[in-house]
Amino acid sequence: MCAFYNSGLQIHNTRMTFKDRVRLWASDKASRIRNIGRPQLIYALRLFLIAIFAQCISALLTSTGIFSTLLVQNHNTNIPTLQNSFNYAVLVIIYLPFFLVQKLYYKQPWNMKWWMYILISIADVEANYLVVKAYEFTSITSIMLLDCFTIPCVMVLSRILLKRRFYWTHIAGVIICVVGIVVLVIGDYIFVEPHEDVGWTWSRALLGDALCIGASICYAISNVAQEFVMKREELVVTNIITEDDMDGHVLQEDEETGSNASLPAPPSFRSSMAKEMNRVVEFLAMLGIFGSMLNTAQLFAVERNQVFDMQWSTPVVLYLLGFGVSLFLIYSLIPHLLHLSSATFMNISFLTSDLFAIFASVFLFKKSVRIFYLLTFFVRYNQCFMLL
Repeated sequence: MCAFYNSGLQIHNTRMTFKDRVRLWASDKASRIRNIGRPQLIYALRLFLIAIFAQCISALLTSTGIFSTLLVQNHNTNIPTLQNSFNYAVLVIIYLPFFLVQKLYYKQPWNMKWWMYILISIADVEANYLVVKAYEFTSITSIMLLDCFTIPCVMVLSRILLKRRFYWTHIAGVIICVVGIVVLVIGDYIFVEPHEDVGWTWSRALLGDALCIGASICYAISNVAQEFVMKREELVVTNIITEDDMDGHVLQEDEETGSNASLPAPPSFRSSMAKEMNRVVEFLAMLGIFGSMLNTAQLFAVERNQVFDMQWSTPVVLYLLGFGVSLFLIYSLIPHLLHLSSATFMNISFLTSDLFAIFASVFLFKKSVRIFYLLTFFVRYNQCFMLL
């Protein structure tokens, strides 16, 4: 009696026709493909939802630039410290009560030393100040394109502080990023857009570019620090596994359960969500407290006279509120995005804000897009594919 072997399935039936055997083989193969492809499908769907989530935040980033540009162009108002005050105040109002309940009632431990939040707040406050101040000297398109400098800064800090590994494609993407920045700065030097009141010169445009680059460095510090807070336990376990693999050690399995005894059991979904919210509330509450203190001190030191002499009107108030609400939503959503992905992935996802900024410049502010903007935009998206 002959036997037919098919993917581990033995058939002892010599009367089965060839068509039946092919049909059985195809159904068994399809079942195996479905079982194998299910995890990949779930992973792809999860990645797609995370990307959509990131694009919502990217649109909010563009909206902050639109409100700042409207204040500068239509009302000649540039008060970056006052614009950011609303965000830090709302962070305190919303997250401080939950933070006190966590620490006083539930006795939750600190995720990070309190004094480290002061350093993060300094970087965050100055980043917001510099990027809003840059709208006084350069255009929204230049600012949104120049924020790509955050990506190489995040990669360097992630390598130093989080022990992230990057490949040659990532290095090539960073080089493309720097090339795009050089093209944009040269373009701002050659083609300077005139302004009705102050008359933009190349020196003012380059000052705006420098402010934006400084803001990118400060944002990179803040983003990597947020990722460290949100994924601290995961980073510790990952580093332990990496060191064991490099030393040649093999993790022993428990003979009774067959599980790995060297690693903790994965937390449940409810426990994971509770830890995530604990970290988010602590980070945003401390950032709101120290950010409000630093921002208020800077407001009285730098913009006191400017705020008193400002011409208040309904459009100005609405633009300030729109900027503050958009920034508050960004701050509330970014920690969750960092928990689901990484600071590098987040900043790559924010590259679409360049496209939104170009649309805003053309259709909202009635500006022409110069050729070097399109060249920089093309370079930026080549960089995006290299970094993915």
